Amino acid sequence: MDLDCAALIIDAGGILVDSCYYYNLRCSGGGSNPAALAHSGDNHDGVGEGFNETIIVDLDALPRSVACV
Repeated sequence: MDLDCAALIIDAGGILVDSCYYYNLRCSGGGSNPAALAHSGDNHDGVGEGFNETIIVDLDALPRSVACV
């Protein structure tokens, strides 16, 4: 089984600002840091223990306009 992880960045008005997933490994969320969110890359086979795909979120790097990830 192959499950993919993704993160959507939404502003206070409910507008999609940016997204981070296996085809967009790094995103800024509209801020100046291009790696505010960083995806570990796609795992196609699901082999291995634990989590094979992760997204690291640097909350301090996101602009204040971001309401939720």
